[in-house]
Amino acid sequence: MALQAHPQSTRTRYTNFYTSADTFLYIEPPSGPGRGDRPIWLDKLETIAFNETVSAAPIYGIGQPEFGFTNLGNVIVSGELSIRFIDEDYLLNAIKSTLAMTGRYDNTRIDSSMDIDELVGIHESGVNDQREGFFGSDAYHVRYERSNAEYIRSISESRLLNLPYYFNFRLVFNNENQYHIGTNKTLVIKDVRILSSQIVSSVAATGPVNVKYNFLARMVK
Repeated sequence: MALQAHPQSTRTRYTNFYTSADTFLYIEPPSGPGRGDRPIWLDKLETIAFNETVSAAPIYGIGQPEFGFTNLGNVIVSGELSIRFIDEDYLLNAIKSTLAMTGRYDNTRIDSSMDIDELVGIHESGVNDQREGFFGSDAYHVRYERSNAEYIRSISESRLLNLPYYFNFRLVFNNENQYHIGTNKTLVIKDVRILSSQIVSSVAATGPVNVKYNFLARMVK
C-alpha cells in the first residue's frame, strides 16, 4: 500500500543509477564541518571500496541443534583507498587541513587539562616517590613539552605512523544536471584511521602510479 501511495516518487527514487564518474570523496572532521567550513575534496581519487561487518554470532541452547538468537556483535569497517600519486604529502596535508578547521577537534594535540595522575594510574595520596619518578622520566615530554604528533615524530620517521586519524570520509554520489535534479546521495564513513599504504610502479605498465591505503573505521551512516 505504501508503494502505491507515491508511485511517481518511488519510480524516480529507484530508477536512478550511478557510475564511478559520479563518485566524489571528501574528508571532514569527526563531528562534521562547522559553519563556514568546507570538506576537503580528494580530487585525485582513483578508487574506494569498503566493507562493513557485524561480528554477530549464534547462541545455542544446551542440546539444541538450531540457534535460538544471535548476540549483538561488534561493528567494524575496513576499506581500501587508491589515490593517484602526485605528491608524498597529498593525503597528509588534506587530513591536517581538515582537522585544523576553526573550532574543530584535533586529535594530534594533548589537552593541557589532562589528568596526568589518571594517565599513569596514580590515584592514592602519599605516592610522591612514584610521582617524582614519573616526572623525571622521558615520558615527561608527552605531557608538558610536546604534542602527541611531535612525540611520534621524535621516535619514528614513519610517514604512515605520523598520519593523523579519527576523521570522516564523506562519499557523495552525484549525477545531477539541469534535467536531472535531486539525485545526490551521501554515505559518511566515521572515525577513519589509515593502517597501511602501498605503491606499485612497473615499467611494463602505462597507467598512472597510484598509492593504495587500507583503513579501518567505526561505522557507515
